[in-house]
Amino acid sequence: MISDFNPEENLIINWVNIVFSGLSIVGELFMIFSYWLVSPLKTFSMKLIISLVFADLFYSSANIMSLFRENEISCFVEGYLRSTSLISGIIWVITILKISQIQMTKYDPEMPKAYTKILILNILISLIPGTATAISVYMNGPMYFGNALGFCDILPSFYEIIFIDLPLWLIIFATAYYTYKIAQVAIDPFTKKKSREYTSALVYPFILVLLWLPSLTDRIVFYMTDRPIFYLVVIHIAASRSQGFVNALVYGKSKYKMIRNYLKGKAYNVPGSPILDGNPSDNDIPRIPLSESFV
Repeated sequence: MISDFNPEENLIINWVNIVFSGLSIVGELFMIFSYWLVSPLKTFSMKLIISLVFADLFYSSANIMSLFRENEISCFVEGYLRSTSLISGIIWVITILKISQIQMTKYDPEMPKAYTKILILNILISLIPGTATAISVYMNGPMYFGNALGFCDILPSFYEIIFIDLPLWLIIFATAYYTYKIAQVAIDPFTKKKSREYTSALVYPFILVLLWLPSLTDRIVFYMTDRPIFYLVVIHIAASRSQGFVNALVYGKSKYKMIRNYLKGKAYNVPGSPILDGNPSDNDIPRIPLSESFV
């Protein structure tokens, strides 16, 4: 996998990649299917989060593809999917931060109508690094998809810094900036009530930042020394590959009661299944005792 490492180290790297990417795929599928099945989850903030999860799912799939790499074409597909999905995830994180900041300071009920435009813009921007590399390969330019730390990424490293590392650093500063902006604004009671859903959405950008810091550290060391350090590579892979799994843990912890009560209501054929998350303050639907609900 990486020529600097011995077979035992390469085996460890492979297994770390398989295990954490596999766990993330399971977590991402859980979030997608629960969003699809449970009607109360279909809020605009959750729609943005699920869009991020789809990007993460493609990234996790690209990581698994590294196990089946046989030639330049498979490396090209893996690298294209990896760069596109990573940039897409970064854009969705910035989108979540910006929209949360808007909705938590001055609630705009028309904001959900902008989703289609946001999605199209996300796709167009996300395709830039992979497409630029593909054009360079076709025209025998300097950029190509090759083995970087054992996985197919944009090479030479200068272009990877521009297309991948700089956007990751942008996320760190954007998360700090928008968190500060939100904290500085006095939210009126109406906006606070309407924008409650966006509060929980802010945790996902922090997860991305936290889990990608080891990757950025590993990349910096690699660029400076021109050789990978085994334990840094392992930490980098374990952290970056576990994003989908950690997202699912946070999501499951916060939405477990809502999902359970909704599915239980559906199973017992209770019309509407109004109980969302077991907390009356978190929904506007009054609780009606079953003994009175059909009177």
